Amino acid sequence: MVIAAPPAEKLKVMEETFNAAVAPDPAGCPTVDKSFCETSSKIQEVYEKFSTLICAVPQAKMAEMKGVASNQKYVMDTTINDANATGDKKKIAGILAAYRKAADAVIAAALAETLKVMEEAFMAATVHPHA
Repeated sequence: MVIAAPPAEKLKVMEETFNAAVAPDPAGCPTVDKSFCETSSKIQEVYEKFSTLICAVPQAKMAEMKGVASNQKYVMDTTINDANATGDKKKIAGILAAYRKAADAVIAAALAETLKVMEEAFMAATVHPHA
């Protein structure tokens, strides 16, 4: 990935790749960090709900919505991975708690409001003081 990145993006891609390598792997749940696994499970539930929503929209809107969701997931994964890379337990716990709270808000939202609530709640989690 790093080698294929444009020169101006190499450092950013390298940092993201290395940070992802030190983050817990959701496939290892429940044997890895409990807080991470709880957050990962809730995020998975959000994206399952989002998939249900996507099935009910016109094709033209679907690509736009998938782009928004993909961007949200990228930002969330990067934020969590960056926190894990620091090793700061308080920072990691704060970010995971913020994303669990955001996921709860999305899960509780009416299906028609899912995307809007996802954008707002995940953005709030991303700008969490520990992020």
